Amino acid sequence: MAHGTITEEIKIIKIQNGEIKFKVFATHPESAIFVVAYSDILSSK
Repeated sequence: MAHGTITEEIKIIKIQNGEIKFKVFATHPESAIFVVAYSDILSSK
């Protein structure tokens, strides 16, 4: 990741069958924001 202050948070997106929980990491150098997000593997239920 790029240099700068790093933040970490969890975002939940509601969908028709429940919700998806994303873990989000971001770095904030002077004039930009870089974001990486991931979730667990979803089941096909």
